[in-house]
Amino acid sequence: GLGQLTDGILAHDDYRLMDNVQGISQIGYDWIGWKRKSSLTSYVNLVFNFDTIRNFTSIRIHTSNLFTRDIYLFHSITIKNCDHRNTKNNHQIFLMISNDHMNISARFIYISFIDKKTFLISNCLNVILTFNNRSKWILISEVKFDSIPININTPKVITITEINNHLPTLIDNDVSNVHYWFWLIFALSFVILFIVSLIYTYIRWTQTYEQQTKFRK
Repeated sequence: GLGQLTDGILAHDDYRLMDNVQGISQIGYDWIGWKRKSSLTSYVNLVFNFDTIRNFTSIRIHTSNLFTRDIYLFHSITIKNCDHRNTKNNHQIFLMISNDHMNISARFIYISFIDKKTFLISNCLNVILTFNNRSKWILISEVKFDSIPININTPKVITITEINNHLPTLIDNDVSNVHYWFWLIFALSFVILFIVSLIYTYIRWTQTYEQQTKFRK
């Protein structure tokens, strides 16, 4: 699959032609396709792994728009870093693709990361293509990445256990005891104040009740 998507060969507009570019007598051989099996299927998830960390500036995808056979341009594309160790450069790019119901010609969809004022530095890219509402297939024949290799140290994944083991003791026992007695005294004072308030409220209510009783008599 990946070899055919990066071999530099562009497929014809109509996949039904037998005279495909690669000279193999199979209809649609130049295309790689994903069929929408149900209305619940909404996207195609592609993962591209590279042997080195690279700085990506754009991506071009050659896709079919043979809408007379229920094949449309994909509705949107999302590109993001799938190397979870490299969270510093974990940017995401999203682009909506305009519908074309006039021209059945296959074409390149070009996404510039520079135009989006962002960048992706990784050795793994996740490309998500969503189906057009009318589309039953997504066909692509070539994927081209514009990138340059760079030297970057992938940050080490540090677990919570490692972090805790390296934390110094911030509070000694004496300070802890002071805080303990402070909060204990504060809690007792609050309880005493609450009890006094209840007693005062009860006395006031009793006096008011007695006065009302005398007034009625």
